[in-house]
Amino acid sequence: MLSLNYIKKHYDLSVDWNSSARILLSSAIAGVLTYAAIFELSFSSWIKLLVGTIIYIIIVVLALLLTRAIKKPDIDNLKLMIGGLGALGAKVNKLLNLIERIMIFLQG
Repeated sequence: MLSLNYIKKHYDLSVDWNSSARILLSSAIAGVLTYAAIFELSFSSWIKLLVGTIIYIIIVVLALLLTRAIKKPDIDNLKLMIGGLGALGAKVNKLLNLIERIMIFLQG
């Protein structure tokens, strides 16, 4: 807490508690649902890891959109950051475009 006061005093920055709570809630929801899904599987550990990762990513993205923890400027910033990654950047950009369309659908 002392460091937060120092940063606020010297740099005029503070933590966005509302946004942090939304991100925490989204992560908790995704974690609990992923654990529940993986707990029932009786496959090898690496298959559980792969399936769990896919489930977690899908759920956390949806939860972030539903709680409005991620907004259009955030997606625009991500697109800007991945712009120089070549082929990988193009694939991630397609994923970000899909997320952006889902966001527009959920807000409408």
